[in-house]
Amino acid sequence: MICILLIWSGSAVSGPLQVESRTMVWNKQEVSGSETSWPRSQWADGDIKMPYVRAADPLLAARINDMLYLSMTDSPAPTHPGKTFPVPESGGLDGFASLDFSVERNDDRILSISIGGEGCGAYCENFSNEYSFDAHTGRRLELDDLLTPQGLVAAGQRISRERERRYRVQIKTLNQELAALKMQQKAGKKVDVSDTEERLELNENCLAEVRKGGGSVREEAMMARFSLPAGKGVVFTSGRCSNHASRALDDVYEVETKLSREEVSPWLTAYGKRLLLGEGLAAEPVNPFGLILRGKIGSAAVTVLLHRPYEDGSLSGIYYYQKYRKPIELSGKRTGNRVELVERIAENEQATITLTVSRDSITGQWQDKGKQLPITLFRK
Repeated sequence: MICILLIWSGSAVSGPLQVESRTMVWNKQEVSGSETSWPRSQWADGDIKMPYVRAADPLLAARINDMLYLSMTDSPAPTHPGKTFPVPESGGLDGFASLDFSVERNDDRILSISIGGEGCGAYCENFSNEYSFDAHTGRRLELDDLLTPQGLVAAGQRISRERERRYRVQIKTLNQELAALKMQQKAGKKVDVSDTEERLELNENCLAEVRKGGGSVREEAMMARFSLPAGKGVVFTSGRCSNHASRALDDVYEVETKLSREEVSPWLTAYGKRLLLGEGLAAEPVNPFGLILRGKIGSAAVTVLLHRPYEDGSLSGIYYYQKYRKPIELSGKRTGNRVELVERIAENEQATITLTVSRDSITGQWQDKGKQLPITLFRK
């Protein structure tokens, strides 16, 4: 089996949690002449880096590491850093030309990490993903953990206003540039106005799109990436308006909306106030989605990650047996406290999982070809 080596760079970000850098290195000899040699040949130069968290509580570190690695590489986090790390059979790393990370916050309440790089499919794009965790439990923080329903609406309104403001400013600038270019044309100079006109048209279309709105104000906040940098409240990043073909014309690109601690304070849940402001002792929410869950299918130990459901209840996930550590993808739907999932075993073979979500645990059945096994999962 082809594998990559996890090499500790020796650097670490100190804090209540230790965040170390792991460089994934592909053996060049194993990929030379292979159809899949790119981007793997680049990995041998150390272009793929991932964070690895250590803590006094190994289970806490394991929750964070598994969330990071399952989310980014479709594979469990390495259990013994410095030893071989199998390439995900799902191809979770094949689309990455580069990966690196930065630690935005690491204190006694929150760990916030940004992972970015270049991903390549039909074309290559730079990207950034933000991950924030409760430093005491390892829970990945979602926006609706931190903001009340009214807070989500208020944040969405602020994001919409900032996006509209940015496009208005850019349109004004482009109109001034276009007017200056046309004055030069009138003076007999040969100047090309097509690029400015195309930029102006794109920004006007983007402004119209923001004004129209593609969903609820709440969705504007939920769809934006958010980070929790130290001492800076909440920072939202809205994706660019342009598609890949027109991105060179997109002067605004991604839009950041920054809400200070004082601004966001009235909109925080009790749990959000504990984490962002250090006020109160509120327990974490009981919502199990977006968390690393541990438990058993029959007598076999498993780790499960169920992603947050969409508005229509559909959701995806991934799990693996501790003994084999081979990721298995899940898809399904949530209806109330019931979750129905399908795992694809082979081309025409599927196993089903039915779960009931309660406050303390998640229980259900795994079934395939008439065989049934009980499932019990826990948040910790």
